[in-house]
Amino acid sequence: MKEGVSQYKLVRIAVESLINSLRLHFDSILLFKNKSFPSAFQLSVLSLEEFAKAKWVEHYIWSSLTNEGYPDVEFEQEWLKLLYRHPEKQWAFMAREIWDYSPKFADFVKKRKLEEKKQNAIYVGLSRLKGKIDASSRVSTPNRIKEKDARQLICKRLINPVLPLA
Repeated sequence: MKEGVSQYKLVRIAVESLINSLRLHFDSILLFKNKSFPSAFQLSVLSLEEFAKAKWVEHYIWSSLTNEGYPDVEFEQEWLKLLYRHPEKQWAFMAREIWDYSPKFADFVKKRKLEEKKQNAIYVGLSRLKGKIDASSRVSTPNRIKEKDARQLICKRLINPVLPLA
């Protein structure tokens, strides 16, 4: 019997993450159509994170079954932590089909700017600089996320890239 997370739970995480990804994606489109661009943007990012999680778990199961079995519990714990790291999931989403995106967007994701923009789409606050709050920065508000930002992100999605937003 496998130690750690059961195969049943891993499959369930993969399936439910995919279902949740689709729900979040369609919710982002509804918000976009109702001109709630910051929230549409944020949900679209969450959707791609959930999609990446589903693919990661699916790959973990597949590679474990087709190679040398499931890794030890210590490795699994470290791997499971990745499922909670948002910038890593954003990169994993994009990197699986990296040639479908512009180098500029790839760099934006890799430098964790998408995570920063996702946070700015929800929260009011000041910028961080080297782990500290930058007291001299401008106050960031979600209304800085515009229609163009949400449209670009929703349309970059591979789940349903041809879905009309209008």
